[in-house]
Amino acid sequence: MKDNPLSAIIISVKSSPITILLADDHAVVREGIREIIERSPDMEVVGEAGDGEQAVDIASRTLPEVALLDIKLPGITGIDAARQIAKVSPKTKVLILSAYAERAYIEAAMEAGVHGYLLKSAPGRVLLDSIRAVRSGAMVLDSSLPRGPIGHSLDTLPSSSEAPTLTPREIEIVALVTKGYRNKQIAMELGVSLRTVESHLEHVFDKVGSTSRTELSMYAVAHGWVDPSAD
Repeated sequence: MKDNPLSAIIISVKSSPITILLADDHAVVREGIREIIERSPDMEVVGEAGDGEQAVDIASRTLPEVALLDIKLPGITGIDAARQIAKVSPKTKVLILSAYAERAYIEAAMEAGVHGYLLKSAPGRVLLDSIRAVRSGAMVLDSSLPRGPIGHSLDTLPSSSEAPTLTPREIEIVALVTKGYRNKQIAMELGVSLRTVESHLEHVFDKVGSTSRTELSMYAVAHGWVDPSAD
């Protein structure tokens, strides 16, 4: 029988795994985290560091998609390392993995431009989902972290009456910003003009007092306006 020239040729295409830099000063912790990550076929640890300077150096050479950093690293802290990684590997998304839930650490991480803050007590599946989320451009904040507007200490959180109020449309836009959408994508998703999106965001930034999309996203998650795990 003659071969059909229109027969489909099926080629298996395997997507590249998410490349990850892992930095923690405790070798046994790194080993445990690496084992969790390597159970997932869509992830690959491309570098391990025991201190902040080493993390920055490895990031500059491997250009990982996600850097998983402990907040308290020898030499320079995970927060300082996050700032430097942003310079040597701008496309790397930084996810802080910490044992500390204090707001001072969370706020310092936000100011450094990280894409998420996760506690070491988080289950393995949450860690993996968080890595995937930050890689896609979404923001992640551990569900057990204290809720409240970024920029206020835990003992001076304002009451709900003091918090800024957003319109339903502003909430929609902030939710999409938190998922990593750019302005043009938001406009297409909501069926509005780019200028409308820009105008709403200007109002939101004024209300919240944020100066960047990262800060706005983390504010929204911390304040309970947005559920980062929602579809």
